[in-house]
Amino acid sequence: RVEGWREVGVRVLVAAAARAAARHHRGVRVLMCASQEHFVQVALEVKKGAAAADTSIQQISWLRVCMKCEARVFRGAQEQPGSGVCQCGEVYTHCSLGPMWSGPLFDQNFVSSVSECARELAPFLSARVPPLLNRLQEEAGTSTEL
Repeated sequence: RVEGWREVGVRVLVAAAARAAARHHRGVRVLMCASQEHFVQVALEVKKGAAAADTSIQQISWLRVCMKCEARVFRGAQEQPGSGVCQCGEVYTHCSLGPMWSGPLFDQNFVSSVSECARELAPFLSARVPPLLNRLQEEAGTSTEL
């Protein structure tokens, strides 16, 4: 199992949604993602137009993992799967995962506005919601690179 496997699953799901949208000349922007237990939830904004579709498709790539130092780097779609040398000096012994979304998984403004709405509705929400929103805010404020 790869470290960060939940994030890998989310990124693969977002890439599939972006490819599906692109077939209909639409692009996607990730607003937020959450995974808990065996569930994944992704909120996307769908944008019209071929240019938006092209922008989304450019965010899909493969993740290359060094088997020696476990460094992770996204590689372009045109790059050969086994090519390249890792930062540790090792020629990649090629563990590639994907295709997956290489763009951001959170829109900080969206997560903040959802959290603000949740605070106003706190008496009506399940006790499980505030900890989840706190975690989303923490993750949205940090880098989500694998």
